[in-house]
Amino acid sequence: MLTNSLIGLTSDLTASSYSNKLNCINFLELRLLFINYLNQTECSTENFKNTLNDIVTTFFSFIDEIDNAIDFKHLSKQVALTVYYVDSHRYKKLSRQSILQNLNLNAVYTTKLFQKELGFSINYYIQHVKLTEAKHLLLQTNMSVTEIAHKLQFYDKSAFSKAFKKKFAISPSKYRELNKIVKDH
Repeated sequence: MLTNSLIGLTSDLTASSYSNKLNCINFLELRLLFINYLNQTECSTENFKNTLNDIVTTFFSFIDEIDNAIDFKHLSKQVALTVYYVDSHRYKKLSRQSILQNLNLNAVYTTKLFQKELGFSINYYIQHVKLTEAKHLLLQTNMSVTEIAHKLQFYDKSAFSKAFKKKFAISPSKYRELNKIVKDH
């Protein structure tokens, strides 16, 4: 009964991804992996809550609101340059001020334009790019969380873990562990 409830939840989350025009193929694959995992694991009232939380957290970690919101065709030159700079310098220490200075752009004007065109700040975008890259590194490398924090120029592992958990509602270690479980099944 509990297993069927969790399987139903994965189906509902997959259907929701389709109705919200997200990449349904990723969600279908994730659904299949969770169903296989649930069919091989005995679900009890003791582990139901943790399994439920793992499913919801993993599904929502696939949703990236920024990538769905940016329409690169309609960006001003200043904003497009700023976005490109952040994307191509994700492993460097970045700040709004240093980026705009390197691009020789008016800081006040570009900051306001960036917020107006994209609906979020340059600093928010910097954090988004770095944390999205962190997700890729967690899944595609054997680098430790500390090494990833260092590579992405976070102050330390603690600051990185705190930022990651705030954005994705899951710690970097748990994100890696959950995705390993899903991939193994």
